Amino acid sequence: MVKVRIKRKSNLIVNVILLISIYVFLFNYFKPSLIFSNTLTNGGDTGSHLYPFFYMRDYLVPHLKLVDWSQGWYAGLPMFQFYFPFVYLLASIISYIIPATISFKIATILGTFLLPITTYFAMRILRFEFPIPVVSALLTLVMLFNEGNSMWGINIPSTLAGEFCESFSFSLMVLFLALLYKGIKEKKYLILNSVLFSIITISHIIPSLVAATSSLFFLISKKIKENFKYLFKMYFLSFLLLSFWILPLIFNLSYTTPFFVKWYFSDVRKEIFPNIFIPFLVLSTIAIIYYLRRDERVRYLLFPIIPSIILFYLSPYLGIVEIRFLPFVQFFLIIQASFISLFIPKKFKTIFAILFAVLVFFWIVKNVTYIHYWIEWNYSGYEAKQTWSTFKSINEFLKGDVGSPRVVYEHTLENEKLGTIRAFELLPLLSGRSTLEGLYFQSSISVPFVFYIQSLITPTPSCPFPEWRCTHFNLTKANKYLKLFNVEYIIVRSEKVKDEISKNNLYRKVAVFGDYEIYRVFENENKYVYVPSCYPLIYESNNWRKDIYYQWFDDEKNLDIPLFSGYGNFPKVESIKDLKCIRVDNNCTIDEKIENERIIFNTTCPGKPHIIRITYYPSWVSKNGEKIYLVSPSFMLIFPKYSQVEIYYGKTIVDKIGMLLSFVGIVLIFSILILRNLKTVL
Repeated sequence: MVKVRIKRKSNLIVNVILLISIYVFLFNYFKPSLIFSNTLTNGGDTGSHLYPFFYMRDYLVPHLKLVDWSQGWYAGLPMFQFYFPFVYLLASIISYIIPATISFKIATILGTFLLPITTYFAMRILRFEFPIPVVSALLTLVMLFNEGNSMWGINIPSTLAGEFCESFSFSLMVLFLALLYKGIKEKKYLILNSVLFSIITISHIIPSLVAATSSLFFLISKKIKENFKYLFKMYFLSFLLLSFWILPLIFNLSYTTPFFVKWYFSDVRKEIFPNIFIPFLVLSTIAIIYYLRRDERVRYLLFPIIPSIILFYLSPYLGIVEIRFLPFVQFFLIIQASFISLFIPKKFKTIFAILFAVLVFFWIVKNVTYIHYWIEWNYSGYEAKQTWSTFKSINEFLKGDVGSPRVVYEHTLENEKLGTIRAFELLPLLSGRSTLEGLYFQSSISVPFVFYIQSLITPTPSCPFPEWRCTHFNLTKANKYLKLFNVEYIIVRSEKVKDEISKNNLYRKVAVFGDYEIYRVFENENKYVYVPSCYPLIYESNNWRKDIYYQWFDDEKNLDIPLFSGYGNFPKVESIKDLKCIRVDNNCTIDEKIENERIIFNTTCPGKPHIIRITYYPSWVSKNGEKIYLVSPSFMLIFPKYSQVEIYYGKTIVDKIGMLLSFVGIVLIFSILILRNLKTVL
């Protein structure tokens, strides 16, 4: 007994030392001087995530909300309805203790730093003997420091590029799978697993999908009925908890823009199985061959590979980028290498664990080339860039609020010098003014039209949606589209665009900051609410959005004749080719006030069509009861009954049902806990 205690204590000491060494190694790259510096994080998509974070912290949290409307991007979007709010909420809460810029940095690396420890405890929960848990934790470093890609997720380059929510969700998923295994085997952890799965889902959907489909493992069992009963209870409870968020998401998917990009491999082997993986994959292969039939736990940790591959091929139908499922295959293959320690005699296990750690650290240092530089680039912040004074001056010049006309900018690689190519997506945060582009492509039906406009004002557009064709650089044509979206200013950088726009009478230069020039869009009304010169026509189609985009929006001559989806005694048109203008006396005076979730205007023309240049979404409601229509390209149309109009972002019946179900879920959890305590007492 004494020898056993000494051995356990010895193993514990080794575990602690090796776990500490893992975090010392991580901090050698993520230097505290960078992470705890009070600067705005930049780099890739991460530099743009600052805006939704501060929106969560400064607006949503004080109003006790997780989801609400934001005017900042894409002519307006329901912020966090189609993206994942939990990490932002966590960072917001932390920011009440430490500076917000630092809490955001911590949030972006949280998944990276959690993965070794959640993996360690997952293996402990699965009751693997020493040194498997700590060796597994070491192997997560191999996964994290993989430089084979920077877009797939989980590894450090992907996290630095902006996929930190998925990294966080993935880290919890590893722990969840272990707790699920133990929970089903021992008939426990029902509430814990339900809550944990809910957090995983609201942090990022991809680890949630893999976790849910991996639980099918328990239905391939003689205890299928018992296991199904446990899974049904757990997932039903999770569904209740998430209903406030997930029901509106599901029911409003038609108001999103699906985003799918097929990944083309340049070198399949090196991308899927990069050199840093090779020695550990060899060990994994040996361990799998020997232990696959001998240990159910080994089979369980391999099983997630199957649904990950299936989801990879199903992703085009789910509207998810396919490549995001491959890191799950990589991780659950790599982690099998830890079972090689089962071949090691007990008396040599301690020395094996130490030598394995040395091997991992050495191998990573040998294979890592750019991660250190990316970390320094991101976490030194926008303020550390040579262009900061220019960037800051531009935002100060453009100072405004959500009611100010919008600002657009040329999409160019030169913007990378500011901190990220997406730097100007921070205009809503740093200047207060809305812009058109942003993150969260799927979150607004205005997105295709925004990128069409981008392709008009830049020779090097991003055009991220293959399904929605872009056009060609044409500043003259762009003018009418910019005015349609109430754009007052355009920021240009490249010499080509500067030369073209300086010769164009539709724009006026108003400022120069370093290599950037700012032009005013000539004769823009600078109004969000207007009465069109032509009466809106009803147009019905099985593919309304595509028809509007390819037939109506593509021809600037059509822009004066709005088309809307509706019914009633309104003029109709069967074909977009047959559009005719029915003149409207639009000599009206409109005073407007635009807020994030409220639009108020006074008009001298009640009864006439009023178009609001803000993205249509079913949660917008008129206080006077008027119906709000979807009008081309993606705006709101209202026929005011009175001269004073107030439109607000409210709760639909789906929102209310979702909130009620979540409340029921919370009550159910507390009821179960109270009953358990009563049984214990009695």
